[in-house]
Amino acid sequence: MEIYSNTTRFALACNVSSKIIEPIQSRCAILRYTKLSDAQVLKRVIEIADLENVTRTDDGLEAIVFTAEGDMRQVKLPLNSQITPQNARRPSTTSNPRTPDSRS
Repeated sequence: MEIYSNTTRFALACNVSSKIIEPIQSRCAILRYTKLSDAQVLKRVIEIADLENVTRTDDGLEAIVFTAEGDMRQVKLPLNSQITPQNARRPSTTSNPRTPDSRS
């Protein structure tokens, strides 16, 4: 890790930091986050579903929020299973204003 520390950054996400071995823990800045409220998870799930053109039901939203238990990482699989080629957003050629020639 020290060899590439000038050019590389690692981000580790875990629920139990003690399961990461001490030599790696000692080289990391530990950031702790509290669980999100059900209202926060629901709001974000609705935003994502709208952006991805996913039809949703109240029962489906309730199930996703319940199983997430305040962890947005747990939302990914149920939402991805509802995104099909027909309703997936297509990448926009204008979504990123940077071009290969514009470096900042």
